Amino acid sequence: MKRFILAALCVLLPALSMAAPVRKDIEGSMVVTGDIQVTEAGEVSGFTLDRPNDLPDVVKSLASQALPHWRFAPVKVDGQAVNATSKMRLRFVTRPTDDGNYTVAIAGASFGDEHQDGQLWFKQRSAPKYPPAAVAARVTGTVILLLKVDREGNVANAAAERVNLGSVGTESEMRMFRGMLADASLRRARTWQFTPPTKGPDVGKNEWYVRVPVQFNINGGGMHAPGYGKWLVYAPGPKEKIDWVPKNGELADEFERGNDTIPEDGLQLVGSGIKLLTPLS
Repeated sequence: MKRFILAALCVLLPALSMAAPVRKDIEGSMVVTGDIQVTEAGEVSGFTLDRPNDLPDVVKSLASQALPHWRFAPVKVDGQAVNATSKMRLRFVTRPTDDGNYTVAIAGASFGDEHQDGQLWFKQRSAPKYPPAAVAARVTGTVILLLKVDREGNVANAAAERVNLGSVGTESEMRMFRGMLADASLRRARTWQFTPPTKGPDVGKNEWYVRVPVQFNINGGGMHAPGYGKWLVYAPGPKEKIDWVPKNGELADEFERGNDTIPEDGLQLVGSGIKLLTPLS
């Protein structure tokens, strides 16, 4: 596989213009954490970003412009709308443009604590086997899995929602390696077990849907986040359509939107946290 090592492009992203030609099939991503305050009417009354001194000015500026205009479904306690404060994870994405500059947008957002006692969590999880052909080609990547978990905590259904690669080649090469990493992830994920929730609004459901990232890295290198406030550069894969997810109901928009803000060693319960009504794009 003829590879264009994407880590070298990190030095290009902080500048507002790119003198060197950059492939159109790459992007940079940065996950920023913080807190957001929402009124009983669902309006944003304030927010803070963690470690603002470590963030690029363009990221802080975009957050200041966008977040005050967001609207949320009212948070209710015992049927009454209340003011609420929530943890948030925002994914900023930068992409090259035809004129040699780049765009920056907020491409993902999730809300709520990453993990608390009583929430759905891993009971048994082992890493997938790294495909030998991918190791030989030094291909790294991240597979975003969408799993349906039944009442016993078993994986009832599984699909690869997206596969991002840490290097690029021809379209056929990237399609082949995305398939390899996805297949390896799915074979192992179908053996995982989860502990069903024992607290909160998700207790007693017949099924739950979770997103889990699976990392493929070689000798500690690859697509690990490079540090808070730094851009991770990669070749994004297409968001795949999954035929077994509900097409109607309260979770339908969540499946359509997708989510790439999940911590490397964590999971995201689809539909958890306060609900953002404003489209991100």
